[in-house]
Amino acid sequence: MTTGRLASLRVAAVAASVVLVCHVVPCRAADEGTGSQAAALAALANIIGCPEGELTLEPLPPLPTGHVWEKRVVRYRIATPGSQDIRKAMNGLLLFDTRHATVCRIVLYDRLAGAPKYEADYSPPESLRVVAQAIAERISGFDVSAMAGPTIGTIQSRLYEYTWQERAAGSEALTGTSVGVALSPATGEWVALSIWRADPKVTVETVGLSEAAARDKALERVRPAPDVEVGERGQLMLSMALVPGEGPGWVFELRDRRTGRSGHMVIDAQTGAVVTSTLDLPAQ
Repeated sequence: MTTGRLASLRVAAVAASVVLVCHVVPCRAADEGTGSQAAALAALANIIGCPEGELTLEPLPPLPTGHVWEKRVVRYRIATPGSQDIRKAMNGLLLFDTRHATVCRIVLYDRLAGAPKYEADYSPPESLRVVAQAIAERISGFDVSAMAGPTIGTIQSRLYEYTWQERAAGSEALTGTSVGVALSPATGEWVALSIWRADPKVTVETVGLSEAAARDKALERVRPAPDVEVGERGQLMLSMALVPGEGPGWVFELRDRRTGRSGHMVIDAQTGAVVTSTLDLPAQ
């Protein structure tokens, strides 16, 4: 795979992570169906490896109107039973994919707080990737070795997050399905897990916009910023939460020659609309 492809794969993982972030604040419990909550508790207990009775889930309010996961994902506060104040007992966050009745994100905040920071030039040992891959296979059931990746990201200079992306059959395109594991290099413990099961409505052959046409749309959008370059190659994802209807998207690298900053742009692979840019661009 070329350098451009690898970079686009990396941003696909980053884009997926962006929509997984949900800020947790003290709040009134949401009115959530007991069916989803029971399924989420069972899935959580299975992943953590403990009896369901040792864990509790407190529903959180629905995601904001217009959020890309508004109709698909529900949130729960992971708590330990026996505390008089549920906020003090809070030790994690669970996001549950109601469409597939599967976990799509777990973050254990107590483990995050206990993960020491590492030096900026620290590189994770290969053994950490091996541990992450074993966890990814166990929690997802995917043949991770056949997936693209892993890409490696950092979280708060405390964790390394390994992310694998599913390839479309016989193609360099990605389906949008991914699995990620974030571990502390100091303890070897996992701190966050993510699984996103995409449901592509198109194939590589039926995507409406070619790579060249999508790049032209990106070039048109950056025209008011003459110092911003668009990568020569794009990464096609057959389903992205950021694209309306979880449709397909082209992801292109951006680089600002003046500031040295880099970013990415997502183009709707059906309509050619610019979905998002991680670089601030002037209005057209």
